[in-house]
Amino acid sequence: EDLSAMAVGSRYAGCGPLAMATLRGIEQDAVNYDLIVELLRGDTLSRLGSGEAVRARPNGILVFMSGAKEIETLQELLWQTDEFRAEPARSWVMPLHGGLPTDDQKKVFKQAPAGVR
Repeated sequence: EDLSAMAVGSRYAGCGPLAMATLRGIEQDAVNYDLIVELLRGDTLSRLGSGEAVRARPNGILVFMSGAKEIETLQELLWQTDEFRAEPARSWVMPLHGGLPTDDQKKVFKQAPAGVR
């Protein structure tokens, strides 16, 4: 993807300034945890969409990572944010990978409580 200042400015204008700065400085061969956390916080994802499509979406977010260690790292970083630090949101930042017991994997298909993504 073209991550020049011009391309980032036109394609991601709805993101906050931290997300835009992060995109411009991204190293494409590395996991950019700061960018992922910024996108998952607050209403950033809602602002990227529009109208009925955003309202019709389920409230869960699935993030694909390359391995269990990357998933664990992202989970820990999200738990450090104000939005995901406390319950009930903290319990809904769930890992999903083949190394987890089946019962833990099934938890991701449950409906989160109102107000929790």
